[in-house]
Amino acid sequence: MSRRNLLCVGIALVAVGSLLVGSAFAESIPITNASFEDQVLADGAYNQNTGTEYDWTRKSSSTSVFSLMVGVHNPPATIYTNAGGSGTPLGGDGTNTCFSIINNGYSGWVGAYQTTGSTFEAGYTYTLTAAVGIRLASTHYGETFFVRIIDAATSTTLAEYSGTTGELTLGRYVDKTVSYTVNAGDSAIGNGIGVMVGMNAPTTSGTKVIGFDNLRCSSELVPEPSTLALLATGLIGLLCY
Repeated sequence: MSRRNLLCVGIALVAVGSLLVGSAFAESIPITNASFEDQVLADGAYNQNTGTEYDWTRKSSSTSVFSLMVGVHNPPATIYTNAGGSGTPLGGDGTNTCFSIINNGYSGWVGAYQTTGSTFEAGYTYTLTAAVGIRLASTHYGETFFVRIIDAATSTTLAEYSGTTGELTLGRYVDKTVSYTVNAGDSAIGNGIGVMVGMNAPTTSGTKVIGFDNLRCSSELVPEPSTLALLATGLIGLLCY
């Protein structure tokens, strides 16, 4: 093959490979009331979630809704930087945030759960991001937080980001991300995509509080190995030229 033909083939293979790889862009998966703004709350006001309200469902290791709680809060500036009134807490989105509380004398886990309107498909990677925050001048007792991707049909946690309050910053929200890739034959294929944020408390000491905001979920097609091989072949052809 002449050098000119080799060059043309290389360019063509790179172009096609790049086009196929580039087509694997992330698509947003809608989460209803993702920033907990559906309730209009006065500064400092909150609403405890005792069941399924405003598209989120309380899930917990206990049936006691007054001991292990989730709810929505319009936090004042004394709790989160830049909050208060219509202000947005630093790192958050909108005025409201979600909170998980495990009161003094109790341990276990509690969180806010939602089944999205989308389903798992083979060959896709699903990514969930949530802003996680802890209050200014707060005391902690070994509690941890979690961000989970869940198979809604079986309530199975497929992927989880688990972290400690030590990796968070007082008075602001920080993004935490978890991903899950669905391969051929995965039992989750065709099942609903569930998302959940919440906290674990290993001890009964003290009142534990962690906040959540601005959940975002997306899916991205994983390029086939043959597509990557095509791109690599084209690059090798160009290098040989």
